[in-house]
Amino acid sequence: MRHLQLLTLASILLMSLAAAGCNDTDCPMGSANELKIRFLSVADTTQFAIDTLTVTASGTDSVLINLENDVTYITLPLNGTNLETTYTFHFTTISRDTVIIYEYLPDGSMTTRDTVITVPHEYADEVVVNYTAQQQFTSMDCGLVYSFDLETGRHSTNFIKSMVVVNTRISEENEDNIYMFF
Repeated sequence: MRHLQLLTLASILLMSLAAAGCNDTDCPMGSANELKIRFLSVADTTQFAIDTLTVTASGTDSVLINLENDVTYITLPLNGTNLETTYTFHFTTISRDTVIIYEYLPDGSMTTRDTVITVPHEYADEVVVNYTAQQQFTSMDCGLVYSFDLETGRHSTNFIKSMVVVNTRISEENEDNIYMFF
Protein backbone atom coordinates (compact mmCIF):
# COMPACT_ATOMS: atom_id res chain seq x y z
CA MET A 1 0.00 0.00 0.00
CA ARG A 2 2.79 2.40 0.90
CA HIS A 3 4.54 1.54 -2.38
CA LEU A 4 1.36 2.46 -4.32
CA GLN A 5 1.13 5.82 -2.53
CA LEU A 6 4.77 6.64 -3.34
CA LEU A 7 4.21 5.64 -6.98
CA THR A 8 1.10 7.85 -7.20
CA LEU A 9 2.92 10.77 -5.60
CA ALA A 10 5.87 10.34 -8.00
CA SER A 11 3.48 10.23 -10.98
CA ILE A 12 1.77 13.44 -9.87
CA LEU A 13 5.14 15.13 -9.38
CA LEU A 14 6.36 14.07 -12.85
CA MET A 15 3.13 15.26 -14.52
CA SER A 16 3.42 18.60 -12.73
CA LEU A 17 7.01 19.03 -13.90
CA ALA A 18 6.07 18.05 -17.46
CA ALA A 19 3.16 20.52 -17.48
CA ALA A 20 5.39 23.27 -16.11
CA GLY A 21 7.93 22.59 -18.87
CA CYS A 22 5.32 23.05 -21.63
CA ASN A 23 4.59 26.74 -21.80
CA ASP A 24 4.27 29.30 -24.53
CA THR A 25 7.65 30.83 -23.79
CA ASP A 26 9.31 27.72 -25.24
CA CYS A 27 7.48 28.18 -28.56
CA PRO A 28 8.85 30.35 -31.35
CA MET A 29 7.11 33.67 -31.57
CA GLY A 30 4.50 33.84 -34.34
CA SER A 31 5.72 37.31 -35.25
CA ALA A 32 9.39 36.36 -35.28
CA ASN A 33 9.40 35.41 -38.97
CA GLU A 34 8.19 38.75 -40.30
CA LEU A 35 9.36 40.76 -43.29
CA LYS A 36 11.63 43.56 -42.09
CA ILE A 37 11.65 46.79 -44.15
CA ARG A 38 13.93 49.79 -43.53
CA PHE A 39 13.18 53.22 -45.03
CA LEU A 40 16.11 55.11 -46.57
CA SER A 41 16.67 58.35 -48.44
CA VAL A 42 17.35 57.80 -52.14
CA ALA A 43 19.65 60.86 -52.11
CA ASP A 44 22.18 59.65 -49.55
CA THR A 45 20.96 56.25 -48.17
CA THR A 46 20.48 57.69 -44.68
CA GLN A 47 17.49 56.81 -42.53
CA PHE A 48 14.23 58.27 -43.85
CA ALA A 49 11.26 58.97 -41.56
CA ILE A 50 7.68 58.76 -42.81
CA ASP A 51 5.50 61.35 -41.06
CA THR A 52 2.48 59.02 -40.85
CA LEU A 53 2.13 55.46 -42.16
CA THR A 54 -0.74 53.00 -42.39
CA VAL A 55 -0.28 49.58 -44.00
CA THR A 56 -3.17 47.32 -44.98
CA ALA A 57 -3.26 43.83 -46.42
CA SER A 58 -4.53 44.37 -49.95
CA GLY A 59 -7.91 42.89 -50.73
CA THR A 60 -8.88 42.74 -47.05
CA ASP A 61 -9.91 45.13 -44.31
CA SER A 62 -6.91 44.09 -42.19
CA VAL A 63 -4.90 47.04 -40.89
CA LEU A 64 -1.37 45.89 -40.11
CA ILE A 65 0.09 49.26 -39.13
CA ASN A 66 -2.24 52.09 -38.16
CA LEU A 67 -1.24 55.76 -38.26
CA GLU A 68 2.30 55.28 -36.95
CA ASN A 69 4.31 58.51 -36.79
CA ASP A 70 7.97 59.12 -37.69
CA VAL A 71 8.40 55.58 -39.00
CA THR A 72 11.85 54.47 -40.20
CA TYR A 73 11.46 50.68 -39.93
CA ILE A 74 8.56 48.22 -40.01
CA THR A 75 7.91 44.49 -39.77
CA LEU A 76 5.04 42.87 -41.62
CA PRO A 77 3.57 39.36 -41.47
CA LEU A 78 3.60 37.08 -44.49
CA ASN A 79 0.84 34.69 -45.53
CA GLY A 80 2.16 31.14 -45.18
CA THR A 81 -0.51 29.66 -47.42
CA ASN A 82 0.39 31.83 -50.45
CA LEU A 83 3.59 32.48 -52.35
CA GLU A 84 2.84 36.20 -52.52
CA THR A 85 1.62 38.88 -50.13
CA THR A 86 0.36 42.27 -51.26
CA TYR A 87 0.29 45.33 -49.02
CA THR A 88 -1.06 48.81 -49.54
CA PHE A 89 1.10 51.52 -47.98
CA HIS A 90 -0.71 54.77 -47.13
CA PHE A 91 1.80 57.59 -46.61
CA THR A 92 1.15 61.05 -45.25
CA THR A 93 3.99 63.51 -45.50
CA ILE A 94 3.91 67.00 -44.14
CA SER A 95 5.59 69.80 -46.05
CA ARG A 96 6.51 72.76 -43.91
CA ASP A 97 7.19 76.21 -45.23
CA THR A 98 7.86 79.48 -43.51
CA VAL A 99 5.93 82.39 -44.95
CA ILE A 100 6.59 86.03 -44.10
CA ILE A 101 3.40 87.94 -43.53
CA TYR A 102 3.51 91.71 -43.94
CA GLU A 103 1.02 93.75 -41.94
CA TYR A 104 0.31 97.46 -42.09
CA LEU A 105 -0.31 99.07 -38.74
CA PRO A 106 -2.79 101.95 -38.20
CA ASP A 107 0.07 104.46 -38.09
CA GLY A 108 1.09 103.43 -41.63
CA SER A 109 4.18 101.47 -40.61
CA MET A 110 4.68 97.85 -41.61
CA THR A 111 5.58 94.81 -39.49
CA THR A 112 6.46 91.30 -40.51
CA ARG A 113 6.00 87.98 -38.82
CA ASP A 114 6.99 84.47 -39.77
CA THR A 115 4.26 81.89 -40.02
CA VAL A 116 4.87 78.19 -40.57
CA ILE A 117 2.42 76.57 -42.96
CA THR A 118 2.07 72.80 -42.94
CA VAL A 119 0.44 70.97 -45.82
CA PRO A 120 -0.26 67.23 -45.70
CA HIS A 121 0.34 65.18 -48.83
CA GLU A 122 -1.15 61.71 -49.10
CA TYR A 123 0.13 58.89 -51.27
CA ALA A 124 -0.64 55.20 -51.65
CA ASP A 125 1.64 52.51 -53.06
CA GLU A 126 1.06 48.82 -53.54
CA VAL A 127 3.93 46.53 -52.56
CA VAL A 128 4.03 42.87 -53.61
CA VAL A 129 6.54 40.37 -52.21
CA ASN A 130 7.06 36.85 -53.55
CA TYR A 131 8.61 34.11 -51.44
CA THR A 132 8.68 30.42 -50.69
CA ALA A 133 7.15 29.20 -47.45
CA GLN A 134 8.06 26.05 -45.59
CA GLN A 135 6.12 24.56 -42.71
CA GLN A 136 8.09 23.15 -39.84
CA PHE A 137 6.54 21.10 -37.06
CA THR A 138 8.07 22.20 -33.77
CA SER A 139 6.09 20.28 -31.12
CA MET A 140 2.59 19.27 -30.08
CA ASP A 141 2.34 22.39 -27.91
CA CYS A 142 3.72 24.82 -30.45
CA GLY A 143 2.37 23.34 -33.67
CA LEU A 144 3.56 24.52 -37.09
CA VAL A 145 5.92 27.41 -37.70
CA TYR A 146 6.63 28.89 -41.13
CA SER A 147 10.00 29.85 -42.49
CA PHE A 148 10.24 32.09 -45.54
CA ASP A 149 12.73 32.81 -48.30
CA LEU A 150 12.14 36.09 -50.09
CA GLU A 151 12.42 35.87 -53.86
CA THR A 152 11.32 39.17 -55.42
CA GLY A 153 9.48 42.36 -54.67
CA ARG A 154 7.79 45.02 -56.76
CA HIS A 155 5.92 48.23 -56.04
CA SER A 156 4.06 51.15 -57.53
CA THR A 157 5.89 54.48 -57.61
CA ASN A 158 3.53 57.10 -56.23
CA PHE A 159 5.80 57.79 -53.25
CA ILE A 160 8.25 54.87 -53.15
CA LYS A 161 11.21 55.54 -55.45
CA SER A 162 12.77 52.06 -55.36
CA MET A 163 12.96 48.88 -53.33
CA VAL A 164 15.85 46.43 -52.98
CA VAL A 165 15.88 42.94 -51.45
CA VAL A 166 18.99 42.86 -49.22
CA ASN A 167 18.45 39.63 -47.30
CA THR A 168 16.35 36.79 -48.71
CA ARG A 169 16.15 34.71 -45.52
CA ILE A 170 13.28 35.87 -43.30
CA SER A 171 14.16 34.68 -39.83
CA GLU A 172 13.98 35.46 -36.15
CA GLU A 173 17.14 37.53 -36.49
CA ASN A 174 16.69 41.29 -36.59
CA GLU A 175 18.14 41.59 -40.08
CA ASP A 176 16.59 43.86 -42.69
CA ASN A 177 15.08 42.07 -45.68
CA ILE A 178 14.15 45.06 -47.82
CA TYR A 179 15.43 48.60 -48.19
CA MET A 180 12.73 50.97 -49.42
CA PHE A 181 13.95 54.29 -50.84
CA PHE A 182 12.08 57.62 -50.82
